[in-house]
Amino acid sequence: MSKVKTFINIGGSHFERDPNTKETKEYKKGSIVKSTRDLHKAFPEKFRLQEEAPQEEKTAKEDVTDQFELAADNDLKVFKEGKEYTVEEEGEVISEGKITTKKAVNTFLEEYTAEEE
Repeated sequence: MSKVKTFINIGGSHFERDPNTKETKEYKKGSIVKSTRDLHKAFPEKFRLQEEAPQEEKTAKEDVTDQFELAADNDLKVFKEGKEYTVEEEGEVISEGKITTKKAVNTFLEEYTAEEE
């Protein structure tokens, strides 16, 4: 049996069979994927071995949506990974560039939700 390796999804959505449950699961950008297949070799633009990832990508992505009322009110999610925030809608990142402060997140949310009205 092949050794299970840990990868970080640096591309878009990917479907992979979980080695423990044997169920197929969707992994979105930023997700940690455990697989016996060499996903980096098969999809070099989509996966990186966790051991090869820069330190900032090893940081767990934390859901901080509850800190942003506009996000929660508009079915958006805000995640913090290291010192950077990302805003997602239906699992896709909608924020562009680096957002490193709560004020910048709120500004982005105000502009984004104003466009939808």
